[in-house]
Parts: sequence; structure tokens; C-alpha cells
Amino acid sequence: TLRGWWQNRQKLQDASKDRQIATRTAIRLGGRGRGPKYPEVEEQLHLWTLDRTAKGLRVKDSYIRLQAQNIYRKLRGPDGPKLDASTGRLARFKKPNQLVSRRQTTTRTLLEDAAHTCREFIQHVHQLIELHQIQPWNIVNMDQVPRYLETEPKTTIATRGSREVILRKGGTSHKRFTATFSITADGTMLQPHLLFSKLKNRPTVPDGLIVDVNVE
Repeated sequence: TLRGWWQNRQKLQDASKDRQIATRTAIRLGGRGRGPKYPEVEEQLHLWTLDRTAKGLRVKDSYIRLQAQNIYRKLRGPDGPKLDASTGRLARFKKPNQLVSRRQTTTRTLLEDAAHTCREFIQHVHQLIELHQIQPWNIVNMDQVPRYLETEPKTTIATRGSREVILRKGGTSHKRFTATFSITADGTMLQPHLLFSKLKNRPTVPDGLIVDVNVE
């Protein structure tokens, strides 16, 4: 306590001047406290987490806890004592290993002449509009957004400070539809268009949407 420190301040000051005592204290205080209760389990679990992350596979807290139990059973056998896979122990495993929840990252690098190319394109479009006298209601800006029928969390467990986080999707998350939104130069919003991939029949959707299917 603070009171105890104050009462023993002279002893503490004398100890700090003793290099042997101060060095020993610094070494003891520089660690992370108690070591892991199951070092072999945590070592294999850490390698498993890094391996999945490197492959772009999702890692969740529930996955880590389940894998910890699987590793423990392999090491101790089915008759061994039960492993404590609580959330508190999970947090104590993640902190020293610098494991945190991260979102998927996207790394895109623009070309050196990207700005010049964009300016040339805009100038060319303006020239075409003036040349052909294209009216604002015939100038359409469109944007396509892919959406998946099965949504998955956007986060995974990765090493703190890692520059790139890759996530691969599996199962029905590959079955997607593409939504296209359009607006004219005079501010008119056009009907959204939905294109469903690998469907034979058009699904039922709310009114006001245009629906098509791509069977290829």
C-alpha cells in the first residue's frame, strides 16, 4: 500500500542504491507475472492461430477455445483433468501473444500516373457531352456493390500491428448477388438493379427493384 511504501521509504531508497538488489528487483518485475498454466497447450495454440491467419482463414474466440480443448486432450488424454477454457484464460493467452481482433484489410496502390489519367478521362467526357449535346437526364453514374447471401463477421484474431489481414470466405458466402445503383446528372435516382448469380428463377423481392438472374 502507499502507506506501507511511505513508512519504508528509507529502506526502499537504500535498496535502490544497491545495484545488486535493484537489478534483481528489475529482473523480477520485468516479466509478465506467473507463467502459463499449460505452456505446451498455449505454444501449440499460438502456432495454430498464426497458421490460420497466414492462410487467410477466420479465427474467432470460440475457435481458439475449442482448439485449446482439442490440443489439451491430445496431450493429456481423455482421462486428464478438465481444461479451463474460460474467457479470462483466453484473455490471458491473447495478451502476451499480442493477439487482437482485427478487420480485414485491403491494400491497393494507385499507379503513378493515376491523377493524370483521371483528368484526361474527365476532359474527354466533357468533350463528348458538348459534341453530342447529351442532356443531363441521359448522363448516368452507376455503382455496383456485391453482396453475399451468407454474411460473416468482418473481424478475425490476428497479431497486433500486423500490416495486412486476409480473410477467405467459404460455404454459401460465395453465392452472391450484385446490386447496381444509378443516378442521372439531373439528380434522378433510377430503380436499383439486382443480379443474382447462378439462379434459374427470379427470386421475390420488394417492389421498386429490377431483378435478373445469371445462370452461367
